[in-house]
Amino acid sequence: MTLPRLVLLLSLIGLASCNKRAKEDGSWVQETVQQRIEKQVHWYQGTEADALVRDKIAELLERELQVEDAVQIALLQNPNVQATFEEIGIAQADLVEAGLFQNPFLDGYVRFPSSLYSGINTSLNLVTSFLDLFLVPLKKKTAELQFEEAKMRVAHKVLNLAAEVEQTFYALQTALLKADSQRTLMDAATAALTLSKRQAEVGNVNPLFVENRQADCLQTQLELSQTEIELITLEKKLCMLMGIDGPELTLCSSLPDLPEEEMPIEDLESLALSLRLDVAAAKKQVESIASLGAQKKWWAYTNGQIGISTEHQSEGFWDTGPAFGLALPFFNHGQADRARLYAELRQAQDRLEALTLETKLQVRAARDHVLQARMITETYAQQVLPLREKILEIAQKQYNVMAYGVYDLLRLKQEEVRSQINHTAALCDYWIARSSLDFYIGGKWELERSNE
Repeated sequence: MTLPRLVLLLSLIGLASCNKRAKEDGSWVQETVQQRIEKQVHWYQGTEADALVRDKIAELLERELQVEDAVQIALLQNPNVQATFEEIGIAQADLVEAGLFQNPFLDGYVRFPSSLYSGINTSLNLVTSFLDLFLVPLKKKTAELQFEEAKMRVAHKVLNLAAEVEQTFYALQTALLKADSQRTLMDAATAALTLSKRQAEVGNVNPLFVENRQADCLQTQLELSQTEIELITLEKKLCMLMGIDGPELTLCSSLPDLPEEEMPIEDLESLALSLRLDVAAAKKQVESIASLGAQKKWWAYTNGQIGISTEHQSEGFWDTGPAFGLALPFFNHGQADRARLYAELRQAQDRLEALTLETKLQVRAARDHVLQARMITETYAQQVLPLREKILEIAQKQYNVMAYGVYDLLRLKQEEVRSQINHTAALCDYWIARSSLDFYIGGKWELERSNE
C-alpha cells in the first residue's frame, strides 16, 4: 500500500468517526419540567424564541404575582438555570469527543550525505492507533450514560429552584399578612396607651398602669420592626431566585386555602424513588462508572499503533512497508486505574444507597409535616378563630352596657388578631411543607397522579 492510499484510508476512518450530532436544545429537560410541574423552562441559545420568552417575562411582571407566576419567571429568568443548562452542553461535547478517533501521527527524518556521490536519505512514518476501533464504541457508551445523567441532574436542579421559589413566595406572603395584622395590634396598643395617659391625668389610673401600656406599645412596635426586616430579606431573596433586579414585586394578598383532598400517605416513598431525578442520575452514574471497566483491560495499555513507513534511500529508490508500535505492559497494565475505578464504583453505589435512604426519610418527614400543619390550620380555622370572634362579640355587648372595661375589650381584640396571625403562619407552614413534599416526590402530586 502506498503512502497516499494509506492517507486516504485514514482520512475515511477519521470522517467515519466524526459522528455529527445535533446540538442539544434542552428539549428533554423542558418536557420533563412541563410534565412534572406544568412550567416552561428555556435555554437561551441566541434563537428567535429568546425574544418571545423575554416578552412573556415582562408580561408576567406587569401584573399581580401569584405563586405560579413567580415560579415561571424564575425558571425563565434566573441566570443559574442557564448556567445549569450548560452542563448539558459540556456533556454533549464529551459525547462527541468520545466518538472521535485519535489523530494519525506523522514523523520522519532527512539525512544529508557526507559524500558527494550519495543522495539525501528521507524517511516518513504514518501511524494511527488501531485500538480505537475497540475503545471508541466503549467510550461512546460511557459518554452516552454520562450525557443522560447530566440531563437528569439539570432537570432536578430546575425542580429544586421551583420548590425554593414557592416556599419563599409563601413566606413573603405570610410576612406581608403578619405585618398588616401587627399594624392593627399597634393601633390598638397606641389607642390603649393614649387612653391610659388621659385617665392618668384625671387620676383614674395609676402610673404603673400607664407604664404597662407603654411597654405593650413598645413590644408591639419591635415585633412589627422585626417583621419588616423579615419582609426585606424575603423580598430580596425572591428577587434573586426570580433573577430580577429593580422592580418592586406586587404579590397577591392572600395565601391559598387548604385543598379539599389531601394526598394519600401510602406508597409515597416508592413513588419518590421511581420519580426522583437525582436518584435516577445517581443510578446512571453507577452504570457509567461500571461501563468504564471495559476500557481498563490490560490490552488498552499497549497503545497499539499501525501504519505505513516509507524511506527514500540514498541510492535513489524507495522502500515502503507496514509500520507498527506496541507498548509492552510489563509495569503498568492498568492495575492502578482499575483499583481506582473499583473504589469510585463502590463510592457511587454507597452514595446511591445514602440518597435512597435520604429520599425515604425526607418523604416521611414532609408527609408528617403536611398532616400536622393541616391539622393545626384546620383547628385555628374551625375552632380557635370562631371562638375568638364569639368571645369578642359577647364582650362588645357587655361593653355597650358598661359591664366590661375598654382595656379588656382591646385585649380581646388583640388576642383575636394574634390568633389570625397564628392561623396565617400555620397555613404558610402547610404550603411550604406541601411544596417540600412535592419536590421530594419528584413533581406535583396532582400531576403525577393524573399521569399514572
